[in-house]
Amino acid sequence: MGALGLIERNHTHKEVVGLAARRLADDTADLEARLLQRIRTQCPVSARLVPEAEQLESVRLGLAYGLASIPEPGPERRELLQAARTGRRRAAQGVPLDEVIKSYHLAVQLVWDELVRVIRRDAPEQLDLLMRSSMHIWAGIERQADVAADAYREAQADQARFADERARLLLGELLETPAPEQPLIDAIRDTLGLEENGSYAVAVTRYARPRRGVRQPDLMAGCRVVWSAGHDGDIAVVALRCDDLGKVAAALEAAVQGPVGLSPAVSGLASLPFARRLADTALAGRRSEERGVVALDDHLLRSFVKAAPDLAELLRRQIMTEVLALPSHESSALLDTLACWLEVGSTAEAARRLYCHRNTVLNRLRRLEQVTGRKLDEPRDVVLLALALESVKAR
Repeated sequence: MGALGLIERNHTHKEVVGLAARRLADDTADLEARLLQRIRTQCPVSARLVPEAEQLESVRLGLAYGLASIPEPGPERRELLQAARTGRRRAAQGVPLDEVIKSYHLAVQLVWDELVRVIRRDAPEQLDLLMRSSMHIWAGIERQADVAADAYREAQADQARFADERARLLLGELLETPAPEQPLIDAIRDTLGLEENGSYAVAVTRYARPRRGVRQPDLMAGCRVVWSAGHDGDIAVVALRCDDLGKVAAALEAAVQGPVGLSPAVSGLASLPFARRLADTALAGRRSEERGVVALDDHLLRSFVKAAPDLAELLRRQIMTEVLALPSHESSALLDTLACWLEVGSTAEAARRLYCHRNTVLNRLRRLEQVTGRKLDEPRDVVLLALALESVKAR
């Protein structure tokens, strides 16, 4: 209790202060109107968001319960219950907390001035007792302000949890919907503040992050990242500032434990389900030894093979059967040379990387053409050879 414990609510206190409080309570219409006017004037957001009739009713109940509790709080503590209701209601209406508390400060100032006026008029000899009882009176209304503030914060926390859960459900629905309709896109835009026509990428992980609000974004490589829970791990929606995913991939590599599939950049919220499927494809196409980020842009051929295993097997049998039937050292040399040549696009560079003569590379490539029946100067055959090579690697 601190200093309040030095002043007891004795019989004389209850009689003098109670008399003044009851006289104020007998006719509170003027008091209510004055307090309402002060709140509406000095709390502009409250005046804008709270209907005047509702605020008048709140003032009326607050004054009635508060004045009744001044001599001695009753067991029902109706003034505190009313304060809690007011705090929750103002939180729902979006009134700033400082204005909620200020309204109670305005109330205690007005009530105190009126108590002094009544005692000075009707029992001036008791004015000293009123002054010595002031801490109880002020503390009583301050207690109401504290209760209103606590209820306000609890209501805000509930609102945040509700809003976060709604955002989580909306984002999850969007990522699972093949062709999202405009109302869902509008809801995502308004709830998460994402640009409808912005540039995005999606990353799919195989682990669950520590839970945090979906509306609380991360920043990676300067890009906003919103996380959502997936079936087997978490999903990141990345609002890109540019089309280059390199920095985002590096940031994901540093931040996320385990494998990550990363989609290419897509345009607009409506494309996020497509991007999510591409990220799933990238993750499914990773090799067992790969633990970091697998970007679909870097592994398109492998992803094609993984996405269509029957077609990949058909290509392997049609194109690579004769190659694989060669002695293992020869087939390995031919396949390694093809892989290097496809990667660098240059016979000379392939020779440098393979530590052999340029003519050796040319001889191996001619041998490969002979065995497969495909020509490396035919674009269609190059594509089929590249896919067939990936199908061999995937086995």
